[in-house]
Amino acid sequence: MPLLTPASEGKSTCLIALFVYKRTVHTARTISALSKCPEASSSDLVVYSDGPRSEADSAAVHATRAIVRSVQGFRSLRVVEREKNLGLASNIVSGVTESFAHADRLIVLEDDIEVSPNFLAFMRAALDHYESRHDVWSISGYMYPVSLDPAYQFDSLLFSRFSCWGWATWRDRWHRVEWKKPDRGTFMGSRDAFWNFWKAANDLPEIMLDLIDGRNDSWSILFNYSQIGSQGFSVHPVRSLVRNIGFDETGTHTRRAQKSRKQVSPVEGTGRADHFGFADAYDELCTEPLRKFFSNRIPRKLKNLVRYGRYF
Repeated sequence: MPLLTPASEGKSTCLIALFVYKRTVHTARTISALSKCPEASSSDLVVYSDGPRSEADSAAVHATRAIVRSVQGFRSLRVVEREKNLGLASNIVSGVTESFAHADRLIVLEDDIEVSPNFLAFMRAALDHYESRHDVWSISGYMYPVSLDPAYQFDSLLFSRFSCWGWATWRDRWHRVEWKKPDRGTFMGSRDAFWNFWKAANDLPEIMLDLIDGRNDSWSILFNYSQIGSQGFSVHPVRSLVRNIGFDETGTHTRRAQKSRKQVSPVEGTGRADHFGFADAYDELCTEPLRKFFSNRIPRKLKNLVRYGRYF
């Protein structure tokens, strides 16, 4: 199978970046589902395999690498094996940046995301449809478990919140992200930036403050912060095209609390493989169920007030 060529020698029709670590079963399921998309055979796949954190992880990391080296069904395959452990955030940010040397648009998956057969068709079509819309920063394959108005006529919607459960973006949007996290004073003191962030989903400031205070290592919150700061949107399908299969004890960043907070939706198709009805306008009424889904309840707000001095 041929390797990817540099951008100067020709850009990929559809470059997919897959990030793996040591979960062999999850990785195999992710690749199996992805390869069943009809567009896989015309897609280039690059896999970033992070290095082991300790000797105890080495066997599982090497077993996972054996799986990805044997992948078939894609136009080309490139496997990047990290010598050291970068951690999820650094591996993704550096890997996506490296991948944009080979293409101007990218579809990104982690090793615990199982996709529907028309996932690639949706992502490709959305990347084409919204490419000239510079207020659209990303395409998501995931839709949160909320009930939308049955009369809603489109296969997609615009929402401020970014989802990293199977997503895509363009090189020019990626390079607009500010990866240096703000300090607490700047973040809390910027009224417009803070309240725009809060209005998009009122748990986002909490996640950002946890990053600032060292309680998480989220790269996606920085992407979302830049997106919202530029009054940008993510495109979501009205029914989820992905399923997160990683909510078990094998996940490095999985927490039991997330299981009830972010319920896993079933894999569902949306639209037809050859046509999707894409929404071009932000519909505030349509996205209200999403804002409510992410709204912190009073017990959580009280807990944050006592623990961190913030009532949100």
